[in-house]
Amino acid sequence: MFIETIKGEFINTDYIVSVDKSSADEDLWIIRDADGGIIGRVHDEEWRKAQEGHDPIVAASPGYFLLCVPEPEDIVDALSEPGQMCLRDPIIGWRGLQAIPVTLDGYDESQRSAILCPDGRVIEPQCTTYDSIAEFEAAMVRMALDAVDRSAKARKAKTAA
Repeated sequence: MFIETIKGEFINTDYIVSVDKSSADEDLWIIRDADGGIIGRVHDEEWRKAQEGHDPIVAASPGYFLLCVPEPEDIVDALSEPGQMCLRDPIIGWRGLQAIPVTLDGYDESQRSAILCPDGRVIEPQCTTYDSIAEFEAAMVRMALDAVDRSAKARKAKTAA
């Protein structure tokens, strides 16, 4: 399948590695290649058409896992078990042009998640890459402790008022 860019060029969707919403123009999507280079820009309507007409599932290489990140209060409770904080679900495929993980248990886009790669890196979609699961979990613990601390301060401020 091909998608037409704003310049009237056509891009084979098989070569699209990632797509980002343009921050400068709400109507545009930026299409990137494997090196992160921009290979084109498409209007929102063209991108929607491409997604509706082309949602293939490609088999994932072995060793990729979807990490389901618990809620902040559950992270604090899991501190006694390093390396076991996040549930690991094997990724068996990638769906669509945005490479949405496919697992046997399904994928809930509303739940915070990350991808554990075969080389040990952890990638949060459209966010941060960590060198190891230990580094990722340490960052999750810091965020959870900050959230719990903010919540406690808010309760204390309400009680004082």
